[in-house]
Amino acid sequence: MNLEIMTKSSSCNLFSHPGKNLRDHLTAVADYCEVSHNSANPDFSSLGYSNELLSVFSRTLGLCHDFGKATKYFQDYLFSDEKNRPTLKMKPETHHGLISAIFTYHCLRESFKSRTDANDSLLPFIGYVLVRRHHGDLKNFFDETTDIRKSEITDVIKRQCESISTQSLQYVYAGLIPEETITGFFLETDAILSSIVNDGKLFKLKPRLEQIPDAPSMEVLTLFYYSLLLSGDKQDAAEISADRDKEALRSDLVDLYRENKGFSRSTSPINQLRNEIYDEVISRVPTLDLDKKIFSLNVPTGTGKTLTSVSFALKLRERINRETGVSPQILYCLPFMSIIDQNYDVISSVLSSAYGDPVPSNILLKHHHLADFSYTSTDDEDYDEDASRLLIEGWHSEFIITTFVQFFHTIFSNRNRAIRKYHTLANAIVILDEVQSIPHEYWLLFHDVIQTLTRCLNIRVIFVTATQPLIFDEEKSGEIFELALKKNTYFSQLNRVDLTFNPEPCALQQFIETIRHRIHNEQEKDFLIVLNTINAAKEVYTLISSLNEPNTEFVFLSTHIIPKERLARIRNIRNSHTKKRKVIVSTQLIEAGVDIDVDVVYRDMAPLDSINQVAGRCNRNNQQDARGEVQIVTLQADGKNYCNYIYSQFLLDKTRVVLEGKSVISEQQFLALNNQYFRLVEELHTNDTAKKCLDLIRYLKYSDLQDSFHLIQNDYPKLDVFIECDDDAKKIWQEFVEIKSKPYAKRKNEFLKIKREFLDYVISVPKNKAQRLFREDLGIGHISEEELEFRYDPQTGFTPCDGGTVIL
Repeated sequence: MNLEIMTKSSSCNLFSHPGKNLRDHLTAVADYCEVSHNSANPDFSSLGYSNELLSVFSRTLGLCHDFGKATKYFQDYLFSDEKNRPTLKMKPETHHGLISAIFTYHCLRESFKSRTDANDSLLPFIGYVLVRRHHGDLKNFFDETTDIRKSEITDVIKRQCESISTQSLQYVYAGLIPEETITGFFLETDAILSSIVNDGKLFKLKPRLEQIPDAPSMEVLTLFYYSLLLSGDKQDAAEISADRDKEALRSDLVDLYRENKGFSRSTSPINQLRNEIYDEVISRVPTLDLDKKIFSLNVPTGTGKTLTSVSFALKLRERINRETGVSPQILYCLPFMSIIDQNYDVISSVLSSAYGDPVPSNILLKHHHLADFSYTSTDDEDYDEDASRLLIEGWHSEFIITTFVQFFHTIFSNRNRAIRKYHTLANAIVILDEVQSIPHEYWLLFHDVIQTLTRCLNIRVIFVTATQPLIFDEEKSGEIFELALKKNTYFSQLNRVDLTFNPEPCALQQFIETIRHRIHNEQEKDFLIVLNTINAAKEVYTLISSLNEPNTEFVFLSTHIIPKERLARIRNIRNSHTKKRKVIVSTQLIEAGVDIDVDVVYRDMAPLDSINQVAGRCNRNNQQDARGEVQIVTLQADGKNYCNYIYSQFLLDKTRVVLEGKSVISEQQFLALNNQYFRLVEELHTNDTAKKCLDLIRYLKYSDLQDSFHLIQNDYPKLDVFIECDDDAKKIWQEFVEIKSKPYAKRKNEFLKIKREFLDYVISVPKNKAQRLFREDLGIGHISEEELEFRYDPQTGFTPCDGGTVIL
């Protein structure tokens, strides 16, 4: 372009944000990216990139990401009054992402020209994409150049360049970027655009990506540096400094907790087994090969997996720090919201002896969509709601407890907000509890991506479960290292439960009569009945609770109960000190990790890993004279099995293959049956879904990956509905309606103040069962106080607006 450059008189009048000098902001973000990169010490040598080269890359991203804020258009917008600001914001010339991305590409290409380790590098193009999308979400890389040669776009870029003061720009980049590089940008803009378009062409970019032997490695690189840029930018803009307390988390905290609880002095067989498992796993730490990155803790349910895995992680962290100087963060990931609070309470109790109660957020953090945005630190610094949210969503803590959804949607996402914490995975110790919950369709995807993460970002992963899926295979040398080498002995020592498989279909009414009879005649026993559909669960609960049995508490659990009440019921089941026996009717949300103990379990037909998990709620603490009883039944209505509403026929068939022909199965047989089941699944399942995702990862198709990866499958449209079921709910709903009436800019922060309490009253239900409840003006369904009688039962929850089978 033939550009006429405008000049301003002042040399330091460019700002990135109100009151923040542009040079200061760019330097701060560059420093953050460079220091964080060097601290993480990633290994992308398989791509041919040295750490020194990538340090330059990361710093350049920070220096260039807001170059476009130097335009007169952006500066006018930044200092405009409230009246004119919306109009100025909409002007294409005000937008700074694209011109900053073009400048980033140019600076990277210039700085790499003399380097032999950057030949044919994709890094300038990657830098262009990351900066272009640093205020949005990543898109498919092949689509990132389709618009920049359009005349309306090039005209905007020309006007932006013409509006930049060379004198001010020289001040901004003095000593940071060579003057000739900056001058070259203005003189060669057309050529730079052509080069970007050429690099992004499908026929050129695709073969270069296909040459990479390890498909996920380029994606890991892209997300890592995108995360560094996002985090540095947002933290500096918010003026938040959040240094880690790397010396925190003493390695002996679980030992002290167990000693205070008297675990080591207990003589009961189950506690002796827990101690034996704990001692064996902990004994591995001093001699562990630190080059091993993927571990398994595969031991029976109820044998202390949580405390054992946490203690192992703490001691491994201490050893890594002592030998390498790196202090890994610890991530503890769980599949279900119903067990997050339970495990958080245990881990908080472990850490509170050293850090007080409550444990400060920079030491222990709980992050999920219902978590409070209230951040505290050991130095008693106060953080407002915006700062708290930034720190919590960025995982600024030594020990983070979160969900599978948060963890895996950080790895497989295009969303700015999710990826911002990606770089914290570097060197982390990740505990994946109840890992059998990962859908088999994604086993290959997780296998390949996790292996790449261990190599490129040096993370360590601990798979914790009683039913280990074959994501990694112990029989393949070096893939995964079992921490409990005597696990066969541990499984064989336990004989708490007998499982009976009843393959013949049973009508629901017949089943109810059987249950009613047993509840009435076996007054001393607790019962847990797990059904596959909410309708079936409601029908069973309604008919058995009408028995009015003495000294009996009937409890109903499903996702159609508001979260506040559902969690209260689970806590009551776990902690009840009454002498009443419990009869619990639940959907499968009760399965994994919920620490309850009953005498008899009935489970509608399900895949074997689900059956095994619910069996873990039976005679869990081995305190009964007789063995616990688990009955697997195949319930049906109108000739269709309930299990077919929610489970794949493939998994059900493999379960039947394993269980059929066995009348009564003892707990000692569970490990062998689980291994047989997962071997069948691994050998016979299709990898089509995983391979599709891996292809999208290879070709950096982030938008398509976001649409294709679903950890939780929703087979039908859902609608969120707020239940105005008590005085607190009524007050919160009124606040929500008031917030919705405010200007858009104020709504987000105002809603964050009530988000936790608001979501305590929100359930997700099938859209076709609640459409008439939807409030178009508010974007959510609503059941008012006046409608409760017809739409929400205090015991069984949501009542559909019409009939039909309601699943989970």
